Amino acid sequence: MFRSFAPALVVAALAFANGALAQDDLVSSPKGAFADDHKDEGIDDSKVPNEQKDQLKLFTGTWKCSGKANTDYGVDVATNITLAFKSDLGGRWISLRLEESKSKLNPNPVVSSEFWGFSKVLGGLVRSGADNLGGFYDGSSNGWVGDRLWWNITSSRGGKKVQLKDTFTKVSDKELTFERALDPTGTGGDAFRVTFEGSCKR
Repeated sequence: MFRSFAPALVVAALAFANGALAQDDLVSSPKGAFADDHKDEGIDDSKVPNEQKDQLKLFTGTWKCSGKANTDYGVDVATNITLAFKSDLGGRWISLRLEESKSKLNPNPVVSSEFWGFSKVLGGLVRSGADNLGGFYDGSSNGWVGDRLWWNITSSRGGKKVQLKDTFTKVSDKELTFERALDPTGTGGDAFRVTFEGSCKR
């Protein structure tokens, strides 16, 4: 009964010895199949693009912003915001720490940690980060149009998806205005309302 299997076992053993059933022949993709996926794209996003240097050079350093904010406890509440920018991750990206001031009418101020930069693969200025209230930021911008630069941002507040618009207007090399608008519906339509508006200096 076992004799009929002997030739097949011998053939299999010889084939394995000759490399016919080697490990490389058992996988569905040959060695190095994924190594050259992006070989001819010609984009090296590891280097700081000139577009990032040109578009974001104004934001270097620490800016002190004073203005008014709408909070859960009041409208047009006097609020200060600090925007601290610095070169990070070997200079490839710009990190931002945004801190709102705490007050009686703003007991839960926003503090966020973000990265800004330019990605050729993603098609322009990009922004990503998170805040102390559970919000995660994913934003993009087309860059400066005249003296104005604005970000379109997807985020979350109170467990819901929202849209943000951050608009910066250059007054001088040491002064700009900062406006943040919020669309609580997350649709990006006409539901935006200004939540902070102020002047920033460094």
